[in-house]
Amino acid sequence: MATRLSRRKIASYYANSLVDGVAAKKLALQLAGFLTESGRIKELGLIINEIEYHLGLRGIVMANVTSAHEIDELTKEAIISLIKKSTE
Repeated sequence: MATRLSRRKIASYYANSLVDGVAAKKLALQLAGFLTESGRIKELGLIINEIEYHLGLRGIVMANVTSAHEIDELTKEAIISLIKKSTE
């Protein structure tokens, strides 16, 4: 009998894999396949929130930036600096 993995364990695995340098696209495909096969696709949003939480525990902060124009490197650096200052 297979044991059901908790969302916390799934998220921890993916957060660790991202930190270890595994390609995000590869992990996304792997997670999609796992959730589809196990019939848990409706949990995707919750698992993504858990992954972000686990990344935060490791000092990695997720941010979504929306702009009407393409963001240049100088602006990206300013945004990163602002986020670092506000999360210290």
